[in-house]
Amino acid sequence: MDNVDGAWSSGDLRIILENGEYPLLNRGDIAMLTVAVQRLRERWPQARIGVLTERPALLRTRVPGAEPLAPEGSWPPLPDYGRVRRTAEALRDRVWAALLVAELPREVLRVARAALRRGPFGVAAEPKAVAADITADTGSNDAEAKDRSEYRPPAALAEAALVVAVGGGFLCDADAPQAHRALNLLEAAVAQGIPAAMVGQGIGPLTDRGLRRRAAEVLPLVDYIGLREGRSGRGLLTDLGVAPGRILVTGDDAVEFAYRHAPARLGSGLGLCLRIASYSAIEQDQQDRIAATVRAFAQRAGAHLVPLIVSEHGGEDRRSTLPVLEGFPRRRRPVPRSGSPVRLARQVAECRLLVTSTYHVAVFALSQGIPVVALATSAYYEDKFYGLAEMFGTGVTVVPIGATEELAEAAEALWQRAPLLRNPLRQRAAEQIATGREGFERVFGLIEDVSW
Repeated sequence: MDNVDGAWSSGDLRIILENGEYPLLNRGDIAMLTVAVQRLRERWPQARIGVLTERPALLRTRVPGAEPLAPEGSWPPLPDYGRVRRTAEALRDRVWAALLVAELPREVLRVARAALRRGPFGVAAEPKAVAADITADTGSNDAEAKDRSEYRPPAALAEAALVVAVGGGFLCDADAPQAHRALNLLEAAVAQGIPAAMVGQGIGPLTDRGLRRRAAEVLPLVDYIGLREGRSGRGLLTDLGVAPGRILVTGDDAVEFAYRHAPARLGSGLGLCLRIASYSAIEQDQQDRIAATVRAFAQRAGAHLVPLIVSEHGGEDRRSTLPVLEGFPRRRRPVPRSGSPVRLARQVAECRLLVTSTYHVAVFALSQGIPVVALATSAYYEDKFYGLAEMFGTGVTVVPIGATEELAEAAEALWQRAPLLRNPLRQRAAEQIATGREGFERVFGLIEDVSW
């Protein structure tokens, strides 16, 4: 594609991705990011796709085709073509800054950006002036107002044609700092007339007053929001004032990532992933009871145990999962700390059944046709797992974290039914992949279908 609506050539097109996980320590989040970058790259092969991250070297290794951007950083400088270019850029910047100060409607700003972009030197605004415009004092003394007043968007935003918050579960009470950061970026994009979208999002629980108020200010301004589940997310967005026509339930983007790595036949292992975290509390006695139940079942079924490590934040998955396997005669080694999401997906493929208290490894398993016993540890995880069960329609049994008898019964039932569940689960995964790509068509249209 050489031209997008006459305004953006594919080589000039710059896209910023807010991935919600700057250290890149969660393999599920990296899988979602990988799929988003691949879909964008398929459409616009020459575009520059910048990902906000604190670990640029790791991003280059894990997500080919992505360009690391520091949270407040700029795009690498373009070649300097001399005084003529500098003069033209200075004039263009003054025009653009004046348009921003005038507080024109976002539709008018988009037309202006496109017109300026048609020039030989593109659009760039002074980041500090933009930040001052969108972070004016609201008179509020609460935490989110302070967070907003201190926020500075990345300098790279000035030259972006599109901002996308890629899949994550960060718009919730449990991850308020990241939620505010993403909302601030989306608002900054809207203030400059830049199309803003969200894909593969898990929304809520959202009971914190300040965060909910902030979400109600920003989310209705976002052009498109793709949800990974419709059980609670759609209603919550509607309550926050988002127009129904801007919402689509697509499923998780990591479904496509895992689907590609499905084995030719069902595995024979029992996968396990537990997590110790503030939003996924597992007490020691609960961990001990789960361990006893899982080990006893694996012994009866003649299964080897497969530890599945998704997150490396503070060793949260390893600290809960690996003790369960200690001393068990048939067990696999966990993916190393440097292991990729692909390696995790291949480990999941060894399993006939998964027992987990974490969301994304369940996505990996179900997308490969492997049933899941999901241990609900909080309201946050109940939303995640019941939403996932609704998306796949079968093959998921949600069990309260302390209900070990229910865990044993669910494991037995799904273990026996696993061969029959494989094809229906894979079919639901394929349907979600198709819907996810439909959602990305709406993202592409934010640039391609704008008429002025």
